[in-house]
Amino acid sequence: MISETASHESGEFIEHIGCVDHILNCTTKLAGLDPDMNGPMLAEANALKQARSLVGKVNKSTQLKDRLLSIQDQLQQLPLRSVTVIQDIVTRWWSTYSMCERLLRLKTYIAVMANEELITNLSDAQWALINDITSILRPFMTAQKVLEGEKYITISLVPSIISNIRKGLKKEMDKVDNSEYVSRMLRTLFDSFQTEWGCGDIDTMYDEHRALGPRNRHKGFRQAHMLAAALDPRSKGLQLFGHNDKRKIWELLTARAESLAKTHFPTIYDGAPPCHHGDDDIDDLLFDLVDVPVVQLDMQQKDAALMESVAAEISSYKSFATLPRTLASGEHPDPLVWWRNHKAMFPILSKLARRILCIPATSASSERLFSTAGLTIANDRASLLPDNAVDLIFLHDTWRVVEEWVKRTQLPQLV
Repeated sequence: MISETASHESGEFIEHIGCVDHILNCTTKLAGLDPDMNGPMLAEANALKQARSLVGKVNKSTQLKDRLLSIQDQLQQLPLRSVTVIQDIVTRWWSTYSMCERLLRLKTYIAVMANEELITNLSDAQWALINDITSILRPFMTAQKVLEGEKYITISLVPSIISNIRKGLKKEMDKVDNSEYVSRMLRTLFDSFQTEWGCGDIDTMYDEHRALGPRNRHKGFRQAHMLAAALDPRSKGLQLFGHNDKRKIWELLTARAESLAKTHFPTIYDGAPPCHHGDDDIDDLLFDLVDVPVVQLDMQQKDAALMESVAAEISSYKSFATLPRTLASGEHPDPLVWWRNHKAMFPILSKLARRILCIPATSASSERLFSTAGLTIANDRASLLPDNAVDLIFLHDTWRVVEEWVKRTQLPQLV
């Protein structure tokens, strides 16, 4: 774990960002959604324990599973697929929500099995609490699912999603009809959320990442989250942040842009003949700015010219209208496409944007790859050659992309 942002002589910054899904999962798991309570609240306190016991019993019995499915086939009015229960697993993201949501869907059929004395049903108070837990955890599940996306920018969404979860928890806590148990559970969950993500007060969010929370994880938003929000044309207004936080974010962005320009374009400083970098030729940009050949500038003049260039890019970028999150056509604009279309105007910022916005908010892609590898290299395929295993894993994740491309281009189906 890196406690502070570090930089090498090459100018590359190293920062431990962490998986947002994992942190949100820890927020809910460590909050203790079913703490031990005595007295009249004991039945409610054991709701999740009883639910897990019921799910475990069904999952361990093929007969109970088959009976649950057959009851659904007989009684379901809507054309829904018959399903079974879902087990709550500590290491699986939003699995507690999935277990509770599935139990609520199967409540009627579980009651039939209970009448047949096949299982022990939950009490009315416990069912009510399962419903409350599902409602409370739904925003966490939705946030985690959105941040797991692989086809769109996710890291710039983190500040707004965390802010929405915080507002949602506060709204639930303000309800006057909450039971004592639900109120206590919400308070515990909110305190756990604050421990991981900070208080969220105005002009406190930027500096919160300097503090360490549980397991030495940085508290609150990481610098990459805030830089991504500023570099995303849809959220560059930074409405969630106070005036001082905005100033600090733009100062950090300016420093990163200057460092990137100095280290990525060494011909500016080494006096060598200009070395072209495609559309990102900073030599030409500085030449236009100071109107003299770059090699004739001393180091101080080069620094000043570079800083002025970065400041000009940032000022111009701020003046652009904020990109809407949804276009009139219903499509969602891609920030990377915007930067590609404007890279001639912003040669430095566009390169920084590509480096920051490409960072995934979660490690979901890696987790899926590990799962695919585990299913591919199974015990009954012990003789699978390494090259063949790599090819199979690659095709597993790539073939659906090929099929989508075939549909878009209206080519004959591949066989």
